[in-house]
Order: sequence, then C-alpha cells, then structure tokens
Amino acid sequence: MSNSSPLADEEKRLLRVLEIKEAIFGPDHFQLAETLYDLGTCLWQSEKYEEAEAFLRRALEIREAQLCPDEISVECTLQEMGVCVFDQGRPGE
Repeated sequence: MSNSSPLADEEKRLLRVLEIKEAIFGPDHFQLAETLYDLGTCLWQSEKYEEAEAFLRRALEIREAQLCPDEISVECTLQEMGVCVFDQGRPGE
C-alpha cells in the first residue's frame, strides 16, 4: 500500500499522462489542455498554487488559441486560474 495521499497519486498519474501526450502530440496540441487543466486543479487542491497556476495558464493558452473566447472550457480554465491566483494571496492580478 502506498504512503502517498490520493491527490499525490493523482498528481503523479497526471504528470505521466501529460508526458505521454506531449510525446505523441507535441507541446501545444489541444489534447494536452484537458490534462493540463486536471493537473492544475489537482495541484490547487493540494495547495500548490504557483504550480497549479502554471499548468492552468498553459491550458488556457492552448484553449484560447484553438477555441472561441466564450467556449465553456476557456471560461472554466480562466475561472480556476483566477481562484488559484486569489488563493496565493494575489487578488486583483
């Protein structure tokens, strides 16, 4: 049995999925955005706010480049990133 928390296990799994997807699709492919979003959310739940923000920002950049700005996945990513920034104690940035 693992000593890791469920979130730590999920983080490891998502990092591996991201690594595989980047190898297959490249660094800016739309397929990465969902995994980046999930990883950012997982890190946010683990209170790793700066890391979470970086993954959410990358997911947002991919989604914005390939979807219209009012697409729900763009809005959700932007909202999560805002919460992450707020939780870092940087409201209003």
